[in-house]
Amino acid sequence: YVVNGPSTWGSLELVRKQSTVVHPSSSADSTTTDVSMILAPDVRFELYDTNNSIIREGSFSERELIDELVAQEYILRLYIDTNNNGQWDEGTWNPYLAPEPMIVRSALNIQAGFTSTIQFSFD
Repeated sequence: YVVNGPSTWGSLELVRKQSTVVHPSSSADSTTTDVSMILAPDVRFELYDTNNSIIREGSFSERELIDELVAQEYILRLYIDTNNNGQWDEGTWNPYLAPEPMIVRSALNIQAGFTSTIQFSFD
């Protein structure tokens, strides 16, 4: 067996970039714009080892820190669960329903003693 402890652990930080929408201003000066922040739904994450066994899962809005990960290679799936059924849906052809937004990061190496940061956006 292998004993893993703080000296063989790493961390993963997930950071969602802010989405913005630019609206033309209704003022007489047509060169100004109004930048509004979009209130985005939570992001679900699933972290797998290379044997496709789920290691961690959860959801967050802006930032998530996943601590105490064994230094090895992982697969990360990020998605927005638009219908709130707790899983990613691939959509349908008839009637057409688009798949839920997803980002997959394979071959994600976590190094002992370090925090890897992934910044992402669904835009």
